[in-house]
Amino acid sequence: MRFNNFLILILAFVVSCEPEKEKPEMEMTIGTVCGWCGGTDSLVITKEEMVYAVEAICDRSEYKTSKPTPDSVWSRIVGSYDQTKFSKVNIHTCNFCADGCDTWVRVKNGTFVHEIRFGGIQDSAILKPVNEFVETLVNEKIKFSTH
Repeated sequence: MRFNNFLILILAFVVSCEPEKEKPEMEMTIGTVCGWCGGTDSLVITKEEMVYAVEAICDRSEYKTSKPTPDSVWSRIVGSYDQTKFSKVNIHTCNFCADGCDTWVRVKNGTFVHEIRFGGIQDSAILKPVNEFVETLVNEKIKFSTH
C-alpha cells in the first residue's frame, strides 16, 4: 500500500511541475493597401507592443517603428471590441484593384482569425456594428503615421 501512495505522490508532483500552457496572445492589425505605387502601411497591436510599418512599393523604401502599448490604449481597444459582432462582418472590397485604397482589419484571438477589408468606414452599413472598434484602430494608426 505504501508503494501505491508513493507512486501517487510522484505522479502528482510530475503533473504539478508540467509547464503551464501559454494563452495565445490577442493581436489586432489595421492596415491600408493602395494600388499603383500607393504602398501599404500597417499597425500591429498586442497588449505589450504596437508595431507600425510602411512600405512604398515603387521606390522600395520601408519604415518601421514600435513602442510599448499603453494600458489605456489597450483598454480602449479591447473595450470597443466585440468578437461576436466582428465575426459577423463580412466585407472584402477591392478598391486597390483599381488604383484606390482599402483599409483592412484582422483580429487573431486564440484560434479565432477574421479579417475585413473596406474602402472607408463611412462606405458601408455593414461596418456599423464595429464602427467604434474600427475607428479606435484607425485613430491609433494615424498617431503613428503623423510622427
